[in-house]
Amino acid sequence: WKSVFKQITFLFDLHKSGDEGMILPKDRFPEFNEIAITWNRFTSEVEARELNRYVATIAVVNKFQGQTLEAMELFERQVMENNFSVDEADVVLTTCHAAKGMEWDN
Repeated sequence: WKSVFKQITFLFDLHKSGDEGMILPKDRFPEFNEIAITWNRFTSEVEARELNRYVATIAVVNKFQGQTLEAMELFERQVMENNFSVDEADVVLTTCHAAKGMEWDN
């Protein structure tokens, strides 16, 4: 989740850079290596090139706009830092990596 928060932070900075744009870090955004880019161009490129790995973080920034960082901090406090037991939780997210590929005969 920290990696996702970092990506959201970079994209929030891009969003607030306006028409000036910025250069995104090449290790996190290799498709946009060392080019100055604006928010509108970034989102257009992501859509045109079907770079789906950025779609969710773009949606977060579009939803919360100027309050993106505050929303992330609230999420971290309310969700990530609270350790609810299974009995206390309203929703439980799990994964079953060991079962991957075993759902059907190959």
